Amino acid sequence: MESDRPNDMSSPSSPRSSHPTDGTPAASGATLTVVRADDSVTHVAITGSLDLLGTQRLEMAFTSTVTSRRSPTIIDLSGLDFVSSLGIGMLVAASRGNRLRNQPFVLLGAKPEVEAILRGTRLHQVMSIVSTLDEAMAIVDAVRAKPASS
Repeated sequence: MESDRPNDMSSPSSPRSSHPTDGTPAASGATLTVVRADDSVTHVAITGSLDLLGTQRLEMAFTSTVTSRRSPTIIDLSGLDFVSSLGIGMLVAASRGNRLRNQPFVLLGAKPEVEAILRGTRLHQVMSIVSTLDEAMAIVDAVRAKPASS
């Protein structure tokens, strides 16, 4: 990454976009920030609300950021206030490539009300849901430590 500042991937060209580039969500919608993207891990943060507008705003940038890399993925949800079925669908769709490559797709730090929604839809059966970055990195490191199968 060229700078120490995380990369805000929300859509500034969208006419409905009222999000500042500092990662602060507007009244409705969501913001995507790339925390780290290298060969060892793709770590992004989603803040705001993955309601209809938020999911529509982020889906293309989120999917291209996560699926373009062939590395384990950590999605920081600590700043996410709400996730709709569309937002869950976005997460599931993005995780498919990781599962096919046996790469972890980890949801990190969800607030209790968001985590309850994620677990209620049984998302924890297809991806890891953890509380801390240490837990997420332990999952990433465990997969990296396994020898590649031929």
